Amino acid sequence: MSATAARVLAPVTLDAFFAEIYEREPLHAPRNGKHSFADVFSMAELENALIVGAREPQRLALVRAEGDELPLESFTRLVPPPRARAAGRAAQRTIDTVAVAARVKAGYTLVIKDASSMSPSLSRFCTALGNDLSCYVQANIYLTPPSAQGLRAHHDTHDTVTLQIEGEKQWTIYDPLIELPLETQVLAGGVPASAIMHARVQLQAGDSLYIPRGFPHEARGGRTRSLHVTFALVPVRAIDVLEALVRIVGEADVVLRRSLQADAPATDVLTRFVSQCTPEQVALARAAAVAEIARLQRSPEGVFKGL
Repeated sequence: MSATAARVLAPVTLDAFFAEIYEREPLHAPRNGKHSFADVFSMAELENALIVGAREPQRLALVRAEGDELPLESFTRLVPPPRARAAGRAAQRTIDTVAVAARVKAGYTLVIKDASSMSPSLSRFCTALGNDLSCYVQANIYLTPPSAQGLRAHHDTHDTVTLQIEGEKQWTIYDPLIELPLETQVLAGGVPASAIMHARVQLQAGDSLYIPRGFPHEARGGRTRSLHVTFALVPVRAIDVLEALVRIVGEADVVLRRSLQADAPATDVLTRFVSQCTPEQVALARAAAVAEIARLQRSPEGVFKGL
């Protein structure tokens, strides 16, 4: 197992993770304060990210479970370009770090979405973890003040791996209401009061937590501020291959491209589709699904060394 996956999953091996845990059960890996992910992200990196991404305020959210998300105007300011009147250029909305810090102090959780583009160390970690787990990895940052909760109980439609960078958080995880949900299968009404608690986990600095998609969860900060990174895992799923296969087979068979009469049995369409599928087309569909995920990958490093 590579060093990146080993840090996240230890003491569980990668083989055991895929055979017994992946898409089945949450996994808490406690480290008893003997481990650190400070090289992956830190408070200093968070401040750097806000500077690097100053002109991308849409990447930020300030939320708390007891209320709504704050409007963009509450933590940004309009900054005009130099000699704006003469240049005829409009002011640009920019992150106001002082306002962001004040909102966090007032009880809001700061969320930085897709934060790897603002942090080289985080970008490298995402790439390495994705290579180990054969998926695309996207990172979100969460900075929560003491005793606060940023999000109401919810489930994600992607698996997540969380690294606790600083402080601690108590996570409550519930049994799935929808097993391995698709992106369209969100819990519109939230998690019902009848939901059954699956586990309660105290995440401390250096710990990691894997939660399969579909397990509702909520997290509350402890006595001090909490900083954690949550990695969203985007693998190639069976449904992704099937969607690609429908297009490939449809392009090769005119019968599947014809309109479907109201009285035509739907089973005829399925029978025709299955009869036209070949192993070669299935292989092409899998390759297409893999390529779609590959297009999300970040640019490689070191490309300018030879110039």
